[in-house]
Amino acid sequence: MLLNRISVSTLSSELKALIEGPLAITASPDRPGLLVYSGLKWDELRPQIEALPNSSQEARRFKRITLGNVFPLDEYEPVSIPQPLAKHAFLGTSVILISFDEYSAEIWDEQHLVNWAG
Repeated sequence: MLLNRISVSTLSSELKALIEGPLAITASPDRPGLLVYSGLKWDELRPQIEALPNSSQEARRFKRITLGNVFPLDEYEPVSIPQPLAKHAFLGTSVILISFDEYSAEIWDEQHLVNWAG
């Protein structure tokens, strides 16, 4: 799956700020979606995730999913979702991009979002 940076940047000012720079895309640890972070936000979050205690089974699972599936992209690369991440999110032909701010967003398969939220 490929996201067109130019097309996405026209959807909102938050997405424009997010999509025009480096990105980190990873699997959501608790739902069938993908987490998208700006490079700056990921650089802030990664050490916090790495610092989670290995003594906690939940923390180890969180670390394994988020750090083990991270896919970094520089600002010049096309936003191509790797197959393992697309499979995690059950991405099909209808995809929804939810922007939270200029630092983070989620990518969902439309039907899975409807089912999960419903």
